[in-house]
Amino acid sequence: MLNKHGMIGLSGLFLMVSILILPGIVLAQQATDGNTPSSDEIIKKLENSGGFSFRGLVIEPPEEPQNVTTDEEGNKVVTDDKGNTFVTDDAGKTVATDTKGNTIVTDEAGKTVITDVKGNTIEMDDQGNTVITDTQGNKEVVAPPSIDMKVTFQFNSDELTEDAEAVLNSLGVALISEQLKDAQFLIAGHTDASGSNSYNQKLSERRAVAVRDYLMRKFDIRYSRLEAVGRGEEQLLMPDDPDNGENRRVQIVNVSS
Repeated sequence: MLNKHGMIGLSGLFLMVSILILPGIVLAQQATDGNTPSSDEIIKKLENSGGFSFRGLVIEPPEEPQNVTTDEEGNKVVTDDKGNTFVTDDAGKTVATDTKGNTIVTDEAGKTVITDVKGNTIEMDDQGNTVITDTQGNKEVVAPPSIDMKVTFQFNSDELTEDAEAVLNSLGVALISEQLKDAQFLIAGHTDASGSNSYNQKLSERRAVAVRDYLMRKFDIRYSRLEAVGRGEEQLLMPDDPDNGENRRVQIVNVSS
């Protein structure tokens, strides 16, 4: 499956140099106070510097294929001038193979699995974690880049406070930076355990949407780059102290793939 850049596989993990001046936004690199991370600090947290260590296996299909054939099973086979092959079946599953034998398999649902020449596999789970499995079945799980931010709201509300807007201004500047401007992010709202589970779930969803909408409106960030979800009290930061206010937070996760 090709992404918007015409690449197969994990090219989305790679994040015109421009300076954006938006009304009411100061592109300052210093934090507004001791509790608000600067845009530079946020960028460092959210850059995809880890995770898919095999992302160098991305294979670029040629703009004009040098050789297009059909294999014995009826699959379309494209070969470029470097010897890389791209096999696509009727269901939309694509297998890209380079000259060293590394493969990138993308199924019809868009799920990608990399297999290197040693037989190690690299894929992403439903939580956005990178899962690397060696030939002995040993697994290493690498969490995606993320940052927890203290975004405050009016009591029992999804209305942002002035302090919250200051925090989100630093976040917004980071998200439109050169390093992150092409990445996609999950905005997850979290609550503490006070109140009912159902109430906390709905409140966390509304607050995540409020954060997303603020970033879209003030920083002109595309809807497709930001997904808002509520976690309620399911993923407490301090499970031994479920009512602690530190559990109330907004988590930003780089889910580019």
